[in-house]
Amino acid sequence: MSGKKFVGAIIIAIGLLLLLRSLGVVNVSLWFLLRDYWFIVLILLGLGMVFHMKWFTLVLALIGLVIVGLFIADHYVVGTPRHLTQTIPGAGISDAELKVTFGAGKLFLGEGNEKYLVENKVTTSDSADPQMDLTKNGTKARVVAERRGYVPGGEEKWEMGFSPKVNYKINIDYGAADLEADLSNLKVSSIDLRSGAARTSILFGDFPTRLTIETGASAVEFKFPKDAGVMIDMSGGAISSDMNGFRKEGNRYFSTGYQDGGDNIEVTVKAGASSIKTVFV
Repeated sequence: MSGKKFVGAIIIAIGLLLLLRSLGVVNVSLWFLLRDYWFIVLILLGLGMVFHMKWFTLVLALIGLVIVGLFIADHYVVGTPRHLTQTIPGAGISDAELKVTFGAGKLFLGEGNEKYLVENKVTTSDSADPQMDLTKNGTKARVVAERRGYVPGGEEKWEMGFSPKVNYKINIDYGAADLEADLSNLKVSSIDLRSGAARTSILFGDFPTRLTIETGASAVEFKFPKDAGVMIDMSGGAISSDMNGFRKEGNRYFSTGYQDGGDNIEVTVKAGASSIKTVFV
């Protein structure tokens, strides 16, 4: 087959898939299909270079441009933000792991309806709903929440509510986002945060929680109960810290209520050029 015919066949195949999707015959996200199998393009590109098939290499470059176009077509929308609510029932669940991949926008965590393991109130400009997957094993559950699209300049806000009766372990990846978490009435044994240039505010409760945060150039605020036992271990780059109410021992800071072996809040901070503020409330 000649190079021109091959390119034509690729364009026809993509056009047919788009037509079938628009007619509702198939329900396939082109971007996620290509995202999962992008490595095949690399393999074919390598074969084209090894066997000096210039037209074949050119075709693969065109396919790469098509992939970018499909990403834009599948994710960018025009219009006002839309609202939706996603729920995962919590009946029979005592312990849950939550993995969240967010991106840019505003993310709120707090107490929700006790009958839901997770209730996510979403405001989004993305064309695709956030992905919410649940796996269960007896009284334990794992929830994966992932943002599936991105619109530059669009609005994205998640308000995630959790049952106060369930013990949670939370893992969150977020980029240039505002994260506000109110853990005061929740049982969160551990929370791991990884972010870019973000603003993060965490309100702790009396429940002994271990928090680890890895962040770039960010502003971070921790709020603790007045008499809470707290240990904060900080390392990284140029960190500006306001640690009123703590005594310092090396890279660690201890509140007056901290007791070895007690029900303490333990925080580990690995940060770049960031500001860290602590408040007792």
